[in-house]
Amino acid sequence: KEFPVLNSAVVGDEIVCWDEYHIGVAGALDQGLVVTVVRDADKESLVALSREIKRLSTKARHNVLDPVAYQGGTFTISSGGRVETDFMTPIINPPQNAILGIGKIGPRPAVYQGQLAIRTMAYLCLTHDHRVIDGVPASMFLGRLKEMIEHRELFAKVLR
Repeated sequence: KEFPVLNSAVVGDEIVCWDEYHIGVAGALDQGLVVTVVRDADKESLVALSREIKRLSTKARHNVLDPVAYQGGTFTISSGGRVETDFMTPIINPPQNAILGIGKIGPRPAVYQGQLAIRTMAYLCLTHDHRVIDGVPASMFLGRLKEMIEHRELFAKVLR
């Protein structure tokens, strides 16, 4: 909600910022990629979102997903999935204007409080439509997301 331009679409000659937050979650199936949509994601707890993603993923794997379950997303999240990719450049799911790619989460060497340490980390990649979103709000979004992930109290506030 802090970055409404990321939750938008180009409709005709206009940029429409959606009031709804229907988050697409990309998942790999044997037949290929499917993006299921968690509706009104901003109104749910992290636990409820996790359950809904699992429910939709299970239905997708069993090929019993209703067509409406993969339509109407306003922003998508993707990950390296089964292959545990460190880096990825996801492709925007039109008519959306942005997609967040999350690399493998795992231990990596990093400088922490001035010392070399092993930290749990992941790489984030935001692909965005430059007709709508330039590097400033995109970088600000990634910086805010990083801040929220690193500080649990901020992350918990957003999910209430």
